[in-house]
Amino acid sequence: MVDSRAVARPLSVLIAAIAWLSKSCGADNFASHSALSLAGNTAAFHFRSITKARTFGASFPDATLVDGTVSSAYELARRKGK
Repeated sequence: MVDSRAVARPLSVLIAAIAWLSKSCGADNFASHSALSLAGNTAAFHFRSITKARTFGASFPDATLVDGTVSSAYELARRKGK
């Protein structure tokens, strides 16, 4: 896995993302996991190719990179390291 992105949007956007992925990436080049969260319908997409991940990010600009760096815990740990 080279990249993970999450989308928390109305279900129709998640369905559109999965349809786009199936057509543009092929089923063997990504994985998805979904859940209902406080943010609403949420899905995480994991890619084998950075090129496919970047194309997905450009096609779905509201998808956030799932690397933990926007977490308040990450920020606290970074401040402690200084």
